[in-house]
Amino acid sequence: MNTERRVDAVCEFLRGEAAPRITLKKAFDDDMNRVEWVHPEAYPLYLPRPVSGRDWKEAAAPGIVVSIMKDSREMMEGLLTLRIGVIVWDPGTRREAPPEEESDAPPVIVTDMNRDGWRSLHAATEAVESALVMKHSILDMAVTTPIVYTPFSDGEHVPDLRPYYIGQLDVPMLYKMPRRVGRDIANILA
Repeated sequence: MNTERRVDAVCEFLRGEAAPRITLKKAFDDDMNRVEWVHPEAYPLYLPRPVSGRDWKEAAAPGIVVSIMKDSREMMEGLLTLRIGVIVWDPGTRREAPPEEESDAPPVIVTDMNRDGWRSLHAATEAVESALVMKHSILDMAVTTPIVYTPFSDGEHVPDLRPYYIGQLDVPMLYKMPRRVGRDIANILA
């Protein structure tokens, strides 16, 4: 079985098992007050291309992207490390705050964007991790530990993409190598 088929199988699993447990805000950069709750889509390998003028973040949020980090093989087994990225959009809870001094100035809009965004991201990544651990195996692969969570980073720094928040889970999956005895013996005898 090839690596691409394994990635597709993990996407299908996440669509069926993890995504229905997660409800996040759909991205609307042109209207931060608009709220529509949806389940994330799972994408294999890459984010979808933007459509009709939307940028890549808005087109993909909320979303789950399954990509390959490493595939190492030995004689009898292989270790495929997948990076599962979770993208959420959360402009925060918006509320009006009165001006500090008495004046005719309009109320100030205050948002808890950072806190709400990271809270949404954490809940979504926990749901993905929980679904993977509970299932334990997908196709011929067994989920192993440790599963490592990190926020998306650009080298040493976490970029400020607010109101978008991106986290990633590195998930090691162990699989058995197929036996190719007949082909190997034919090569030796040739």
